[in-house]
Amino acid sequence: MKTNNVFILTMIILVLYSCKQEVKEIDPVALPEPQTGMTLSESNQLLSDYYQEVINHTVGRKLPDIRISDSHGKQFQLRELISKKNLILISDAFCSFGAEGLSNDYPKALQKIREEHPELEFDVFCLLVKPQNDEEYPERFRRLAEEVEPHFPDYYIISEEQARSINYLGGPTRYFVNKEGIVTNMGAGISLIEGRIFRVLLQNLRD
Repeated sequence: MKTNNVFILTMIILVLYSCKQEVKEIDPVALPEPQTGMTLSESNQLLSDYYQEVINHTVGRKLPDIRISDSHGKQFQLRELISKKNLILISDAFCSFGAEGLSNDYPKALQKIREEHPELEFDVFCLLVKPQNDEEYPERFRRLAEEVEPHFPDYYIISEEQARSINYLGGPTRYFVNKEGIVTNMGAGISLIEGRIFRVLLQNLRD
């Protein structure tokens, strides 16, 4: 009888182990193609559906093996830098909202969190998107870097292709990532409502 019980227990463990699914990587979602003659309501619905699809294919999934570089050109694997709870902020040189978010809204909110909640341990990675084959990029990027550097001196550079691979939504996009490299939540943009960014960051960094 004892042998039978051990056999049954072993079989149960094997079944449970085989049913355990490996966490998938982020699945890039293509931008929707607006159609001629669409009404404003239809365009808004198209964007809303796209945003939800991005959430569905990003949250709960692992970061892919993407390469980033620092301002000196040294390259890193993003996943190798992750060792605790993380906030990843991404923006590009063509988005004024992104520059405003990374030089004002997010630094203020993060400073307040660190002052009021010193028990929270997390890292922040600021990634700036480098467009491909854009003649205006060097000057635009220089201005963005100058605005961001005082607040995120250790910023990194990510290619446009790599940004698309993690469903970058435009500046600034935020990803909350756990120490296993799994995205637990994401969002985009800044808020005109005072204190909202602080509340969003605090809630997700606490979870």
